[in-house]
Amino acid sequence: MKVFITGATGYIGHHVAKIFRINGHSVFGLTRNKKNINKLLKNEIIPVIGNIGNKDSFIPTAIECDLIIHAAVEYSEKSAELDKNFVKEITSIESKSKKKTFIYTSGCWVYGNTKGKADEKSELKPAKKVKWRHEVEEMVINSDNVNGVVIRPGCVYGKEGSLTNIWMNEVVNENKLSVIGSGKNHWAMIHVDDLADLFYKTYQSNAAKEYFNAVDNSRDSVDEIVKSISKVTGYKGEIKYFTIEEASHIVGLLAEPLAFDQHLDNSKAKSKLNWQPKYKGFVADVEIYYNSWKSNKN
Repeated sequence: MKVFITGATGYIGHHVAKIFRINGHSVFGLTRNKKNINKLLKNEIIPVIGNIGNKDSFIPTAIECDLIIHAAVEYSEKSAELDKNFVKEITSIESKSKKKTFIYTSGCWVYGNTKGKADEKSELKPAKKVKWRHEVEEMVINSDNVNGVVIRPGCVYGKEGSLTNIWMNEVVNENKLSVIGSGKNHWAMIHVDDLADLFYKTYQSNAAKEYFNAVDNSRDSVDEIVKSISKVTGYKGEIKYFTIEEASHIVGLLAEPLAFDQHLDNSKAKSKLNWQPKYKGFVADVEIYYNSWKSNKN
């Protein structure tokens, strides 16, 4: 099978690309930067130079592939527009025989603060930063041209890391630790390898017109996460707490979702995809994740 993955040199996309290649598929990875070609080649991923804003750079490859996975993130003011336009192009591809499967990477922040455990049918109260995202999700789900699936990952950790890097960077580079909100809030989380496995099992299941929450079984509070980092790094200073309003002057709209209190239900992915998260949670193996982050950073 031929697989086309956007963001193939990014955090999520690269791990997803590798699991499909490990399982014997031909994987084409979109990358904007020619300097990243070697990262793809050494993992047997075929480079496609281009970007999601230039359809001529990706449509020919997408047409030739059976499965399309959108894992690219554009960190700019045009992120919503670029995402919508890319999804519009992909969902407009008409297959002459078997429909293509299109898996769209969304995120847990579309749920907002959850009261109790939120499943895929729960009311959405998205953060302002991702308010546009559900409209794009529905474009994927409602397309008649592709078998659309939307995956909503929690905050992803492991290997080179993602949002947990904020605190590791603070300790190592600035000798400080700060939290947005009370710290009593919980993040929905997932290890990057568990997430890649869920993408692969989604393909194997032949799912279509489905939403899936991608979270592990951990329920660590932000305080527990930060204090575990403090302990493993030997940080002796105080942990400072900022309100969303105070933090918004520094990190803008990102402040709101970082203070969300979320608990997401992963039972649908378990039952329909025969998927089980293998990792115990960030706090359980914080020393492993800290050492991996340092090694990747070097």
